[in-house]
Amino acid sequence: MHIVATFKLADARQQGQCLLADDAEKWQADVDHLLPLVDAIVSQTERRVLKGEKVPAREKVVSLYEPHTDIIVKDRRQVQVWP
Repeated sequence: MHIVATFKLADARQQGQCLLADDAEKWQADVDHLLPLVDAIVSQTERRVLKGEKVPAREKVVSLYEPHTDIIVKDRRQVQVWP
């Protein structure tokens, strides 16, 4: 699974080379921001689904585009906020 995701990200990087300079800089900044998050999502998914681990909430990425997103734990009314 991780190999396929890496291959597709490499394809996306090549596509970015076809953009105009200003657009390419914005695109590269977006990619640089998202790549570590995608890696974390792949890792947490492998741990949870393939290895059966419980991934602590503070280690989870729950949104690529909304970093302020919090996890609401079932059977509780309070939101867990992680620094």
